[in-house]
Amino acid sequence: VSTIAFDAAIDLGFQTIILVGQDYAFKAEQFYAGAVSESDRIEMKRVIETRSLIEVEGYYGDTVYTTLDFGTYLNWYKGRIDRLNGQKVINATEGGAKIQGTLPMPMEEVYAQYGGNGWRFDTYWSQIPYIIAGKDEQEIYYDILKKKYRELEEF
Repeated sequence: VSTIAFDAAIDLGFQTIILVGQDYAFKAEQFYAGAVSESDRIEMKRVIETRSLIEVEGYYGDTVYTTLDFGTYLNWYKGRIDRLNGQKVINATEGGAKIQGTLPMPMEEVYAQYGGNGWRFDTYWSQIPYIIAGKDEQEIYYDILKKKYRELEEF
């Protein structure tokens, strides 16, 4: 989804594209979040060895680990960014793997520099009408999804 959105932003002519949530990695000796205990370190070492995780440069210049599929996304972004015509790509993820060709920038700084024009996402979001209007309509679609799920199980 993020690669499609990235390509759409390019095709729409945006000169500055801001990536958020594109971490694509594990911290060394740690899963996504939380304190690191000795058992966490042992488990992470096991995961690294059994899942063929690879070392990559982290957002902060440290070493992080990524999976082969995440590595593919990192390579895709690098290749796509290399072909841009002057657009700036900011990585505001604040962690994870470094995405080559992006400018790392904390989200607070991104907002201060690019979001201070009065546009508020929460206001915009609250004005979007629901696609499925009411409870009755939600139940209809839920029943359709349950039926499709049963068909998939049978298949």
